Amino acid sequence: MFFQTLRRLCLKIPGHYLHIALLVFLLLPSTAFAGEHAVSLGYGIGILNSGTSIGHVEGGDNYNFTQVTYLYEEPYWKRGSVAIEPFAAYVAKPDAGVDVGFSLLLRWYPFNGNHRGAYVDLGAGTAYTSVAFPRQGTHFLGILAGGLGYKNDAYFVQARFRHYSNGNTAHPNESVNAGIVSVGWFF
Repeated sequence: MFFQTLRRLCLKIPGHYLHIALLVFLLLPSTAFAGEHAVSLGYGIGILNSGTSIGHVEGGDNYNFTQVTYLYEEPYWKRGSVAIEPFAAYVAKPDAGVDVGFSLLLRWYPFNGNHRGAYVDLGAGTAYTSVAFPRQGTHFLGILAGGLGYKNDAYFVQARFRHYSNGNTAHPNESVNAGIVSVGWFF
């Protein structure tokens, strides 16, 4: 009954919004689960962009931003968990603007089974940026992300690589890559 009602509601949403609505609904935190909530503050710069040095994007423009995230992490197996991470970022350069989006991450704790200590993140997501990157061809972007971090009971620190791309849905399709260092607190 529940899924039939959900299906009827989602069928009223046109096109690809159906998939987005289902994903958001299924990933919303619920008090029925024993997941963890956190917020983080991070700083990012351009790295590994074609033909540029650290801190820049293609064309030689500086690229840096400050990011705030909310994290919901749900343990699903002894050394691993799934996390959803909505974010908002203020882009200072090359042009002032805002990025908003989310990533769905798989998190693996290789050294212990209590979801503490060192971890590895891999994930994907989507974002909207108000910054007009001429080499992107669109403001709607896909995200691939990976990183390393350390988590204690009350805090975490992490370094993450983030790849923005339009997924060849517009031309040109040159990526914007960033390295992000974040500090977060669990509540």
